[in-house]
Amino acid sequence: MKLEAELRAIREEKKAACERTREHDERLRKIREDEIQKEESLHQMRLERISWRKSSKYSKSLETLKVALQRIANFSRKQLRLRREKEREIEKQARRIRCLEDEISAVKQLAAETQLRQLNELKSLTKETRELKETLTELHCLQQQATAEEHNQGKYYRISSGSYLLFYYNIIDRLID
Repeated sequence: MKLEAELRAIREEKKAACERTREHDERLRKIREDEIQKEESLHQMRLERISWRKSSKYSKSLETLKVALQRIANFSRKQLRLRREKEREIEKQARRIRCLEDEISAVKQLAAETQLRQLNELKSLTKETRELKETLTELHCLQQQATAEEHNQGKYYRISSGSYLLFYYNIIDRLID
């Protein structure tokens, strides 16, 4: 009986120890759950901080990129405007050149006609003046052909009648002398 009482006491002590172990295990499990939850919260906070830093960094980079893109767009518009202005100026100069070419052509034709008329008025034709007359006649014909071709190509412009070339006056002076 004494032995039975001791066995019961040992069993009860064992039961109490198991109960205490269970309580400790339960407390330990709760502590571990708390620890894991705190670690996860800390990890999440760190990720959010890193994400915010990256976001802030990217936001600054994006803003810098937007400013640079705006400057490029402004520069591009300015270059386009300047190019169009230059193209208009070139076209204006080209029209002026074509007009001057037509004016020169008309003056050459007028000078050739004047020279031919003056040569026809001369009574005595020397060999030299005959050759010059033939050359001028050929030039006059060629000039008329060129003018007709330019007319057909749409390059003809109204010519001012007051323009003469000094070159043709020199030829006339040589003919008269």
